[in-house]
Amino acid sequence: MYFILPGFFYKIATTILPALCAIIVTQCLGYAQALNMDSLYYDAVNEELQLDQGDWIADIGSGSGSYLNKFARAVGEQGHIFAVDIDADSFDDLHDNMDSWDYYNITPVYSIQQNPLLPPSSFDGIMMRLAYHEFTAPLEMLRHFKNSLKPNGRLVIFDSMDEELVHLDREEQEDDHRLDIELAKADLEQAGFEIISKDPALFRHPQRDSLTMWMLVAQPGDQ
Repeated sequence: MYFILPGFFYKIATTILPALCAIIVTQCLGYAQALNMDSLYYDAVNEELQLDQGDWIADIGSGSGSYLNKFARAVGEQGHIFAVDIDADSFDDLHDNMDSWDYYNITPVYSIQQNPLLPPSSFDGIMMRLAYHEFTAPLEMLRHFKNSLKPNGRLVIFDSMDEELVHLDREEQEDDHRLDIELAKADLEQAGFEIISKDPALFRHPQRDSLTMWMLVAQPGDQ
């Protein structure tokens, strides 16, 4: 036993502990990157929407809404955030976050695949992060967004594309949870939006150079 224990501890020190440390470091890096994305997303959207007290904003595919506290603070008590999602379970986490933030200007909206269920002509901005590629009826959703925006309201779509998938068709890209910005741009124009700005490489993934986050900004056109 005296000779077995040192070997046992040596094995722990050289194999198990490094593996555990690697897992912990990976989780910490993932959390840090998520926080960084929240910050980049808020800064980019705020720059495009110029958020102000009293604004009405809809966030599509908000999930737990980990980043909505900044938006709720920006629009103030007279403004409102509509957190839209088709996953009812995600609202449990959203309510927990709302309780911890002590904000009361966020309303969860349990929507359906083809309709965000938002009131017409009411929103200064509609935004979405990594949700557009999930739409099963993108043109129908875009027409609903157009109907819900005020005349000068803006739609901000923030999504991702892997340069290694550019040669694939739309369905294959979406199966990999990616979408070429040009496909989304064509959807917007077909749905009657005017493109305000297009950034195909807003920023790159820190650990995967071929993966870029892109952003499109549009407003309702004349048609």
